[in-house]
Parts: sequence; structure tokens; C-alpha cells
Amino acid sequence: MITRNFTWADLPALSDLKNLIHRAGGEPDTLPQDLLKEELGQPGLRPEVNCMVVDGSDGPSAFAIVHPEPRIGRAVLEMNVHPDHSGTKLEPLLVQSSLDRAREQGAT
Repeated sequence: MITRNFTWADLPALSDLKNLIHRAGGEPDTLPQDLLKEELGQPGLRPEVNCMVVDGSDGPSAFAIVHPEPRIGRAVLEMNVHPDHSGTKLEPLLVQSSLDRAREQGAT
């Protein structure tokens, strides 16, 4: 498995994945596609650079969003992993890719 950069064509599948994760945790669907679009459209986020996606056989299995905070030399990582892939080597792969991206942007 490899990570790739987000494209706006991923938006529907990532919204569906995030809602599937919520349902697996006993929560209702909470993320309409337009809300995820709004989150990814935050000034300075640049999702084409700061959102990494891991594809499985049925579409995205996981994605991570790196929220850079360059003024204080850190980044906040938001991870979303399909329940079937939780605890697999997919998670460390996504964490490492996200950490690399955060360091590229000045996080220490």
C-alpha cells in the first residue's frame, strides 16, 4: 500500500468513509459532503498537499489530514481509517507519510 495526495474527486468517497467510521463507533452520520469540502477548503490547508489517501480494493481505506501550524512549528494530524484496516500496517504507513509531510512544512 502507498499513500497518494488527495484530489477533489475523492471528496464523495472520503465523506462516505468518515461516516462509515462514525457508524462503526455507534455514532450517527455527521459529515455531509459539503461539510468535508468546507473543512478541506480552510485557508492555508492546501488539501492537495496536506491530505494523504490510502486506496484499498473498494476505494479509499484511510486518509489523513495534516493541519500545519508553521508559526509555532507544529502540525495537527487527523486520521481516518476504515474499521476493517484498524490495527494493520496501513496506520503506521499513514502516520509516517503525515509526519514526513508535517516536517516538510516546518513542524519539529
